[in-house]
Amino acid sequence: MEPILHPSTRAKTDTLIAKPPHGILITGFYGPNTLAKYIARKILNNEDIESHPYCLIIKPKDNKAISIEEIRSIERFLSLKVLSKDKYNRVVIIEDAQNLSLSAQNALLKTIEEPPIGTIMILSANSALNILPTVRSRLQLIVASQPPIDLIRSNYMDIDEAEFNRAYSLSAGNPEVLDEIINNNDHKLIEATKIARDIISKNIFERLLMVNDLSKDTSQVKDILFIMQQMAEVSLKTTNKNSKQWQKILTASFNAQDQINKNAQIKLVLENFFLEI
Repeated sequence: MEPILHPSTRAKTDTLIAKPPHGILITGFYGPNTLAKYIARKILNNEDIESHPYCLIIKPKDNKAISIEEIRSIERFLSLKVLSKDKYNRVVIIEDAQNLSLSAQNALLKTIEEPPIGTIMILSANSALNILPTVRSRLQLIVASQPPIDLIRSNYMDIDEAEFNRAYSLSAGNPEVLDEIINNNDHKLIEATKIARDIISKNIFERLLMVNDLSKDTSQVKDILFIMQQMAEVSLKTTNKNSKQWQKILTASFNAQDQINKNAQIKLVLENFFLEI
């Protein structure tokens, strides 16, 4: 299935597929993981990259940072002989690369700078700011910008207008998330959105009373931060009303996410986040 891409993202993607660099960094909230897999499928000319012998996909496990041990698994994978004679015959994808620990990013430097001939390294992350400058400088950047709503809607003409608008609102225009919501009425982001709106409506004291319950589920906290980032991004683009508040929410949610990725104590992260917004 072709991903739904902003025209500028589509043009850059087509260029990279035609002549891929040795390293690519895909950023943005609008489907970077999906786009990474799409590029890999096109480069390897194979739709089933999940089980492809020459495609390795690394992703965070159990809400933990991607460790240096997993980077070593990439090195082992790249040490294996490739039988394919194609010019580009092997791809490594690191999904949600913002979850790479600092030691893992540093360990990745040499591999990104000098991968084996025919190997393409693809990292996807919600923001380039979460990737070390030394890593970013060795990768060609492509931003997964938000596609226009009419382009997204054209792919869901069989869906009721009200249902589409609900899913679009929850996903903040992220095609990857929107598709998951449309196909799953119990999607985790639906509950996360309710909690995010509840947090915004409360005062500081009421928010702090929520810390104990919320801290029991780190995965849900990450979803809430994701939703609040989406809400802030959309609000800052569409209106100047309360722009200072939304800028605070956007900055604070990024900081909280970064702290969680660095394995900070979840209760402390939430307390600081609620005080900052």
